[in-house]
Amino acid sequence: MTTRAVFAVIDHFSLAESAVRDLRSAGFESRDIIARFPDQVTTLDFALAKNTRAPYGALSRMGFSDDDAQSCDAAVRDGNILIAVSAAPGGEVRRALEVFQLLGITEVGVTAETTVPWAIGRPPLPGPQASSPPPRASSPPPLPSHP
Repeated sequence: MTTRAVFAVIDHFSLAESAVRDLRSAGFESRDIIARFPDQVTTLDFALAKNTRAPYGALSRMGFSDDDAQSCDAAVRDGNILIAVSAAPGGEVRRALEVFQLLGITEVGVTAETTVPWAIGRPPLPGPQASSPPPRASSPPPLPSHP
């Protein structure tokens, strides 16, 4: 399956939580969403609490160009949060971009098409013609407050 990673660089923890919640509401599965924080402990805690995939491996394996990967790595080192979601070209990419846009996130991008390990075996999301919305994930427990 060919996919793209739609990604956003976010500067607030609560906005990262909203992005993940809204991506799920838009029909993306938890296993297709990653969140990368400046420190590994927060990254893993968030992945466990939000039931998202921990971002193992280099961004280049997810289709990020060298320039995008370097920019995102630098942004995370500077204290920002990277949220990325695996999306099929076309409708899923537009849906993910719309989620970020509606949250007011302006630093977004889309990778080149690639086959990535974290998206293999995922059935495509229903399109706009689907008669019922995709099932929603159950709500994870709240995260502890971070300074």
